[in-house]
Amino acid sequence: MMNMLKYGTATLGMAVVFGLAGCVQTSENTEIKRAAATDSVTLKVDTVHVAQGRINEEDVFNATVQAKVTNNISALAGGRLKQLYVKVGDRVTEGQVIAKLDDSQLNQLSVQMKKAKTDFERLSELYKIGGIAQTQWEGARDAYDIANTQYQNMLQNTVLRSPVSGIVTAKNYDDGDVTSPQLPIAVVEQINPVKLEINVSEKYFSKLKKKMPVKVTVEALDNREFEGYVSLIHPTVDPMSHTVTAEIEISNRNGVIRPGMYAYAQINFGSYDAVLAPESAIMKQIGAGQRYVFIVENNTLKYREVEVGILQGNFCEIKKGLQPGDVLVSGNKAGLTDGMKVQIK
Repeated sequence: MMNMLKYGTATLGMAVVFGLAGCVQTSENTEIKRAAATDSVTLKVDTVHVAQGRINEEDVFNATVQAKVTNNISALAGGRLKQLYVKVGDRVTEGQVIAKLDDSQLNQLSVQMKKAKTDFERLSELYKIGGIAQTQWEGARDAYDIANTQYQNMLQNTVLRSPVSGIVTAKNYDDGDVTSPQLPIAVVEQINPVKLEINVSEKYFSKLKKKMPVKVTVEALDNREFEGYVSLIHPTVDPMSHTVTAEIEISNRNGVIRPGMYAYAQINFGSYDAVLAPESAIMKQIGAGQRYVFIVENNTLKYREVEVGILQGNFCEIKKGLQPGDVLVSGNKAGLTDGMKVQIK
């Protein structure tokens, strides 16, 4: 959104902030002289005006795209891989079978579970008519519960399903291999949405809010822009870096954003009133780093040192030294001195 500045009869459109770097214009090898000018020829100068405006307090954070969720598909216990149904790059849905392990033990438990179920159902009918004691019925019930639990546990350890919809990003075994719980059979990553983790300076901590909009630029996709939002803010500040970690969530319905891509997250933390001067009017002393301007008052130049802040488009925030309405020399400043008589073009 554009911030508008007005001075004189001109209206200035303000551009987006991209950093906190001080406003710098290359010096033109001007030697600053404070003595009054003695030239009889009046120099004509271009001028610009200092104005009151608003600064967008924005910052850009670098991050690497991550999957929203990463699932390691593993068996609870090692076993021989009977069949792997997916390969790297396949898209899978929640609940889809990823792999099956050797099911010989599962078949044995299935037989035991079915027999225990049949016995329990038969004894339940007898118990209803008083044909057996309660303790006998309870024993049959417990035997069925145990057999069923063992079967279900083995089933989960034999038929492995994906807990999320996503994409297969790794596989570590082939059919016939003996698997280990320590190394997943496959990895499934949920990539819609994807996320970024950024470290934000503690100075923004009070301004950083959940659901804040974030503009995300993905370098690998020809700097394509995506809309995201702040989904999570960690509750503590790192005492070493003085930053707080935040997560940015980005919709990725078409799946073009992939984990590992490099991205930039731009966040607007709000705006504030500021004194703004065109960057073309601000000079830097050679070797000193001090910024200065020439003010025109009653056709006379006045040298003035200034303290600068954020560069916003072609305008510079002036923290100290100027006020709205001041008239500044712009363009070529070679040969200008404090006290020189000039004529405004």
